[in-house]
Amino acid sequence: MTKPAEITRRAKSNLAFAFMCVPQDRRPDLNVFYAFCRVVDDIADDTSLPPDQKRKSLQNWMQAIERDDHPEHSLEAQVV
Repeated sequence: MTKPAEITRRAKSNLAFAFMCVPQDRRPDLNVFYAFCRVVDDIADDTSLPPDQKRKSLQNWMQAIERDDHPEHSLEAQVV
């Protein structure tokens, strides 16, 4: 899975630029939070996906967060 900082950079969001104002030791947590929000928002906004597929993808994220067995270094593991 893509690293949270890479997801943040690829989004080309003004928020990512604002992270530069945050102390460097706090940025990794902000990148994880932003990456999670970006990924689930992209699922919800994807007009090429039918509603049932969007719902399933978002449910998969909910289940992934509730699990204890996340792949090492995955975004899911970093979110929880």
